[in-house]
Amino acid sequence: MVDSNTALAPRVTHTTPLDGLDIYSLQTGIKEVITYRGSFLGGSLFANDNILIPEMTGAMLDLGTKKRDKFEIGEALESVGARLGFTTGRYRVHFSGRCLKNDIPIVIELLAEQLAEPAFYQNDLKSTIQRRRAELKKQKEDTRTRAVEEFLCQLYPKGHPNFIPSLDDQIEAIEKVTTEGLISFHEDYYGLGSMKVSFVGEVDHNTIEQEIHRQFCGWREAPAKRKQKVVNLKEIKLRPVTEIHDYNFKIKNAQKFLEKGDKVKFTVKFKGREMQHTHLGNQLMDRIISDTSTLGKVEVPPKFEGRQIIMIIQPL
Repeated sequence: MVDSNTALAPRVTHTTPLDGLDIYSLQTGIKEVITYRGSFLGGSLFANDNILIPEMTGAMLDLGTKKRDKFEIGEALESVGARLGFTTGRYRVHFSGRCLKNDIPIVIELLAEQLAEPAFYQNDLKSTIQRRRAELKKQKEDTRTRAVEEFLCQLYPKGHPNFIPSLDDQIEAIEKVTTEGLISFHEDYYGLGSMKVSFVGEVDHNTIEQEIHRQFCGWREAPAKRKQKVVNLKEIKLRPVTEIHDYNFKIKNAQKFLEKGDKVKFTVKFKGREMQHTHLGNQLMDRIISDTSTLGKVEVPPKFEGRQIIMIIQPL
């Protein structure tokens, strides 16, 4: 049984001061200090023409805004002993840091300023590109890194949701990063809509909520968020030998999912001696591709995972 005094969920305060921005706070026994962490959609998965644009956009956030250069930002944080940093993941842009309780207003002000008004100074971008290029080339010279890269390429081929661009592709992409590309990506993906921020320590939730509202109320909803359509992944399971009426029923369901804009994962599972007839599974997948061709196309081609073949069809 969980002790009600130690369970965290009942102690967390959650409010939504602005549409698309949720804040959570947890009061702990730590005095005077607040640790914070947050994120929003805008990671590498959202890249358009250049696979490194999301990463480089995030890397430029703490290198100056339209109001302050990087030295002024650093001095403002250092003067109160606060920390604030940014990273970009596959799905989300992350930020985190720490400050004293009384300094939370200045930290939230800087956070909002850096997220909403990055300057993307040309000289800083040039230095960031040079540093990232050197890192990529160093990784390319490491045999262990190359072995892992090859393994992941085989495991997650191009088109798979977990596909990771090769080092060569990244090196080529870094040479094509431009200020205009960063600005365009920032305008499309940075904004309210999917932001969540948590604060832990000696927190005053009302004060934090007021500061968040005051500093972020002028920030727009991310345009890409307004256009975004939620795509669900539906799964249909079959056997290598499936009765015609059962097959037709499942194909009709798959077609309905594709018409709604959802992806469909097909799984053909083999049992016992059926593994001796894997060609039946491949034939079934070919038939599925043909029967869904007017509504979808192959995103992840048929491949074995243990004792089953999987394939993902995405809507046209």
